[in-house]
Amino acid sequence: MDEVEGLHQVSSVLRGTVTGSLLIAALALMATAVAGRLEVGVAVAAGLAIGSTNGYLMVATINRRAPFVAASMFRLALLTSTALMAALILHADAWAVMLGVGLAQIVMTVSGVRQGLKS
Repeated sequence: MDEVEGLHQVSSVLRGTVTGSLLIAALALMATAVAGRLEVGVAVAAGLAIGSTNGYLMVATINRRAPFVAASMFRLALLTSTALMAALILHADAWAVMLGVGLAQIVMTVSGVRQGLKS
């Protein structure tokens, strides 16, 4: 695999993560609206949006050739604090926002596996 092909695969995983996260966010909003708990859907959707940025942050870390462990700890702290701030701003339960962040990581994993199976 050459560098251009690898870059294409990474961007495909990132696009798949954002697309999948947006789809799940829309489903969460619809399901919670029907259940009368729209505020939970908004919090999950916010978490999905926050979590879907993780791949982009990871690519930036690799491009800067930063120490991986330290950069990973910083990235996780950044995502967690952003999610907690979103919960405060939305007056939402933190668990719902963090659930969205976690779901976005599952979407990224599935997107990466799909891309790997294609190649």
